Amino acid sequence: MDAGAVPALIQCLGMGASTALQATAAELLASLADGSEACQAGIEEAGGIAALVDCLRSSSSLDSSDAWTQQMAAWALGSQARDSQEQSAAIADAGGLAALSRCMHGCSGAVQKEAGDALRTLLVAGQDEAAAVLLGAEPPKVCAADGCEETSSLRCCGGRRQPPAPQQQQPPQPLE
Repeated sequence: MDAGAVPALIQCLGMGASTALQATAAELLASLADGSEACQAGIEEAGGIAALVDCLRSSSSLDSSDAWTQQMAAWALGSQARDSQEQSAAIADAGGLAALSRCMHGCSGAVQKEAGDALRTLLVAGQDEAAAVLLGAEPPKVCAADGCEETSSLRCCGGRRQPPAPQQQQPPQPLE
């Protein structure tokens, strides 16, 4: 993979680009990410996840050219998450779960299919939040450690966070 290709493709996802260019860039990013940990990491480091989520958010579900962009962006996010808990967590952190979930309502059938496939990939990758977002509920806590409020098993302390030790009370001193 050419080191300059990914940033150039991500730049094509920007607001000033035509929807055809955005869709093509998203499609190429999906192909690069699919099955390549190195490409997935490069896409994340270059800001590709946020740019793809922005494509989902900014597209109008009423415009057919926007629907193609949404479909390709959803496919790219699914490819980015495939076999990678780290990338799945990055997608969740970027608001990807909510953006994909919104695509499941009021978008074309093709967009719904890709968004559903991407959400399924996130579920398979172990994203505890994905199911909760789909159900409109608060994600469950995944850790019983006192003070750990994480809902993602990837960011959880894993039970290593210890509750503060109780302070020992000094016995009262007798009055003389």
